[in-house]
Amino acid sequence: MKIMLEKKIPLKKAEVFLSIERDVLRDDIRAYLNGKGYENQMLDRGIKKYLKSVGIYNENFELTPYGDNVMASGLFKTREMGKYTVWLDDKRIVLIERVAPVLKWDAKDPGWVALNDSGHFCLPTNHEPFYRFRILNGREIRGNVLSSANVVTEKIEIQDSGVSSRFEGELVKSVQEKNINENVEFPETSLLDMAAKIFQDGWNKNTRRYRVPLNSLKNDTVLEFFETNIDNLTWESYKVHAAHLPIEPYNREEAVKWRNILLTREITKKYLTANDFDSLVRVTNAKDGFAGYISALDTPNIKDYIKHEIKPNTPEFWHLQAPLDLSPDIPKNLVIDKFILAQDEKYTLRNIKKQIESAKVDAVFYYDKYVIKENQQRTAGIFTGLFDCAKKQIITDLGNKLRQNRYIATQLKDIKEVDIKTVFGNKAQHDRFVIYAVNGEIIVWNISSSTDYIIFPSADFNADTEGRVTTGVTFTKVVFEALDKNLRDYISKELKNV
Repeated sequence: MKIMLEKKIPLKKAEVFLSIERDVLRDDIRAYLNGKGYENQMLDRGIKKYLKSVGIYNENFELTPYGDNVMASGLFKTREMGKYTVWLDDKRIVLIERVAPVLKWDAKDPGWVALNDSGHFCLPTNHEPFYRFRILNGREIRGNVLSSANVVTEKIEIQDSGVSSRFEGELVKSVQEKNINENVEFPETSLLDMAAKIFQDGWNKNTRRYRVPLNSLKNDTVLEFFETNIDNLTWESYKVHAAHLPIEPYNREEAVKWRNILLTREITKKYLTANDFDSLVRVTNAKDGFAGYISALDTPNIKDYIKHEIKPNTPEFWHLQAPLDLSPDIPKNLVIDKFILAQDEKYTLRNIKKQIESAKVDAVFYYDKYVIKENQQRTAGIFTGLFDCAKKQIITDLGNKLRQNRYIATQLKDIKEVDIKTVFGNKAQHDRFVIYAVNGEIIVWNISSSTDYIIFPSADFNADTEGRVTTGVTFTKVVFEALDKNLRDYISKELKNV
């Protein structure tokens, strides 16, 4: 986030008598206080007395709190008095220039110039950098306001990496070093404090975000990343520009609407199973921009979302409905157990296999109609090969015209590929199962997504290569009767030969 403030400041010119105090960097005094003394004892005693007289040492020549600060920072309070030309922003001095002392005033006998108690500074000049100072001779100062006037433009930039102020105009155009590495107007005010000052009731101090109405956001990127730019705001005579301002929904109702916009946008891109949709809802609800509305965001199921949020016969409708038609819900009375691999979690194929079975088995059958691409063949083949048994089969559509090479047949020769038509004829079940037998008992796990649910960093991955889950997937342990009769008959027949 970056906040930039800009305003024009009219200045009036005056001549005044002042007594001021300012901090000056004195590296020589800091070095002395840190142990770099003088061998000449008389000189050393004289310096000590002087430092005592200005409050750095106490009566016992011990450092005072002020002395500790000087020793650490080198900033030494110095005082000066004389006649000055000053430029005033109302009652605040923003530029001061010492002029030669004279016995008489240039124009007329001095009157009185009213000044603020504090806040005075001097803009950088070609002679000195920016500094602040204190006036010691009261609020009513002897002097004259002159007719000459100037206007300077003040620009303040505040961001996480730092802050700077800059003044532009005829009065300061010849100054070589114009940037001031501090917030001149609001010293020691952090970026978040400035945001709270500027955006007031719209700023959420807990989430550190600006609440904005949904209808004011037209840019899709803004909705996705919860950041916006603001240019049309005025605050305390400043024009405000905010870049990458963190934002959040205006209220609870708009948080749900915003969340649904993001959900539907993702649904537009691809087909989603019920488990994919559940994972998408969880990930979307957990976005940082919704942190202030966690209790307001529900977790709709896929059928309710289709009914209430999706228009019929649109791409979004079919991206949710088609997978439901192909993979209807498994009746509860057929489910024994389940576990979920959430989106963006990382696993190896060996880790996943251990969650299903870690013991020796009699035989294993991996069923998926679409094991086509090389990475799909590699994933299914390596996963099936992890089972400790002699009989290993992958049942898939070997006649698919899109099938790429024969990785399983050539590289994993202990695994037999079985054409899906052998089991089903021309009406193959579109689903995914891992089926194995242990001591005569047949165990069935349904997988809610194809092998593409996990991707690996390189094409030559193996059983111990860590991959990332791209869409959430559910492994559901079901009774043997949950399988199509054709598949049950085939498995039973194959197990007789084990």
